[in-house]
Amino acid sequence: MQRFKFLLLVVFMIGLIGCGQNRNEDNTDNENNETNNAENRIEAENQYKITFSNDGLSPDTIRMTSGICYQLDFENNSGSEMEFIAGKTPSDKGFDTNFFEGLSVENIINEKETEAKDDQPLTGIKLKPGEKGSLAFTPDDEKKGEWSMATRTGSGSGNQDGVIIVQ
Repeated sequence: MQRFKFLLLVVFMIGLIGCGQNRNEDNTDNENNETNNAENRIEAENQYKITFSNDGLSPDTIRMTSGICYQLDFENNSGSEMEFIAGKTPSDKGFDTNFFEGLSVENIINEKETEAKDDQPLTGIKLKPGEKGSLAFTPDDEKKGEWSMATRTGSGSGNQDGVIIVQ
């Protein structure tokens, strides 16, 4: 049990270190988040807990401020492999414009850091049933606006489940 707590602490610290370079301590814009987002936040003001279920993902709205580091913690409580993606202009491959493109993203699945392949930029996070993972990144000014969030099953079918709003 102590080893598990230690590993969780290490994963959390890695997320904070990865975000530290662009960290802005002024989180006043985050106070405007919707009520349902407040109950899904854990520990840090810039951290969201996102849950996959057979009905989609929760919360359905994530508000961010450019220049501030965020960590999205995911848990797959559905009965199938699920992938979280975000972007603009839905297409049969997900989105024509990938939210994560151009961002330095730390990707951890089941407490192990993973990296996107050079020829395949990170598009989101894919988790098997019961798996947990996180993405840590700092949205820049180019990400300001409204971005769609979606989940896809292992078979590729997907749903538009919500929005990311970057101010």
